[in-house]
Amino acid sequence: MPDNNESINDLPAIKILQQIQDGSIDKEKIPKEMRQECVDYLLSKFKSISEIAVMLGKTEKTIRRDKEEIDASRSVKPSTDYSLKVIADLTRKANATQEHLMGLSRSDGSLQEKTQAAFYLWKAIQEQMKLLQSLGFLPEQPLQIEANITHDEEKDVVKLKAELAEAQKMAQDAGRSNDPKIVELIKSINQQIALAEAGNKIDELKNILTKKDGGASNEQSSQ
Repeated sequence: MPDNNESINDLPAIKILQQIQDGSIDKEKIPKEMRQECVDYLLSKFKSISEIAVMLGKTEKTIRRDKEEIDASRSVKPSTDYSLKVIADLTRKANATQEHLMGLSRSDGSLQEKTQAAFYLWKAIQEQMKLLQSLGFLPEQPLQIEANITHDEEKDVVKLKAELAEAQKMAQDAGRSNDPKIVELIKSINQQIALAEAGNKIDELKNILTKKDGGASNEQSSQ
C-alpha cells in the first residue's frame, strides 16, 4: 500500500501500474483521474484497448470512454505555441528513433540486421531534415544539406558492398557458399544495398531537376 503521507492520487502512473501488478494496490479502487493517467501512459506505450482493460480491471467500453475524454481534454485550437510544441515533440521522437537504430546497427546482431538498421537510420535522418526544411527551420540550405546526406549514404553503400564481398569470401573459404541460409542472407543484403543506391539516385535526380540554372536543359538548348 502507499505510504500514509502519499495518497494514490499523488503517485505517478508507472508506480500505480507497478503496485497493481504486485498486488499492493487494488485496481478496482483507483480514482477515475488516476485511472485515466494510467490509460494515457499505457496508450503511449502502444498498448491496445483490450490489454489496458485487462490491466486495469475495466471493460473495453470504459477504457474507450477514458481515451475519448483524454483526447477531448487535449483538444486545442491551432496556434504558433501549439505548433512549436508539436514540432519539439516530433523532433524528440525522431531523435529517440535514430538513437535506437544506431544502437541496433552497432549491436551483436547478424550482418543483415545491422545493414537494415544502418539503412533505416539514414532514412530517418533524411526524413527529419526534410521535415525541418519544409517547416522553415532550415530555409537557406535545403539542397546542400540533402546533397551532403546523399554523399554520406554513398560512402555507406560502398562500405556495405566491401563488407558483403568480405563475408562472401569467408563463406566460400568455409565451403558454405551454397548454404541456403547464407544464400538467402546475401540475397536480402543485396536487396537492401540496391534500395539504398536507388535512394541515392533519386536524390541526385531531384537535385538536378531543382537546380536554378536549369542544368541539363540549358546544355541541350546550347547544342
